[in-house]
Amino acid sequence: MGKILTEALLVGAVGGVLNLDTTLAGQTMVSRPLVSSSITGAMLGIILKDFSQGFFVGLGIGALLELIWIATLPVGGSIPPNSTLAGITGVSLALLSQGDLNVIFALSIIFAVGVGIMARHLDTLERKIINQRFLHQAIHFAQEGKAGGIELVVAGSLFLSFLITFFTCITIVLAGTKAINLAADMLPLEVKNGLTTLKYLLPLLGLGVITENFLNATNWIYLGISFLLSILVISLWDIPLLWWLILFTTILLVYLRIDARAKSPKGTKAKI
Repeated sequence: MGKILTEALLVGAVGGVLNLDTTLAGQTMVSRPLVSSSITGAMLGIILKDFSQGFFVGLGIGALLELIWIATLPVGGSIPPNSTLAGITGVSLALLSQGDLNVIFALSIIFAVGVGIMARHLDTLERKIINQRFLHQAIHFAQEGKAGGIELVVAGSLFLSFLITFFTCITIVLAGTKAINLAADMLPLEVKNGLTTLKYLLPLLGLGVITENFLNATNWIYLGISFLLSILVISLWDIPLLWWLILFTTILLVYLRIDARAKSPKGTKAKI
């Protein structure tokens, strides 16, 4: 219990800091699941003395969640599922739970998606209740011309948001590892085989999201180019199917990004 608690505390600290990057501070995109999951996986990999497995499990889970929620961004008043919290807790559960890695991986992804949706409601409550109070305090200090008071309000808001995420991550990791361990032991073999298959089907869901949101008549050529390039790479190196799908999607996104930049007028940002 002591070891898992220490690991949960570290995950909570990483989650608290990275989650600030979503909207509150920075917005450097390190909060995106592809990055945040990889960072968390690498950290846990060092602790578990298997950096390679930790990093690649984090990268795999982050890539899958990135595909699923690639079209969701916190723009304006929109509050999407919290993909940062989902990625960080998902990779933590995958690495800290016991059992067959394929089954644990699939269960962690399912759990992570649920966490992302649950955390969206938590974010909504935080904005409506806590942030409103901080806003009124900031307006009060602004009317009195107290710049130091405004800075204190902003710092307090950041710290409170960190604490909320910190304790949320700890709770999810401690409760989630027990739930996944129990499920992995109790599930029948047929269900476990289905979960193993699900691990390879999830990237296809992400490709469907990309097709729905980003591909048009012109961009289909990039789909074909990405497919051919990924086939070329997989023919030169022995790459598992999951990593081939991730590679294929990454190449496709790079092409789409380049195309969007080329078509966008000077001085404007591409939408992809």
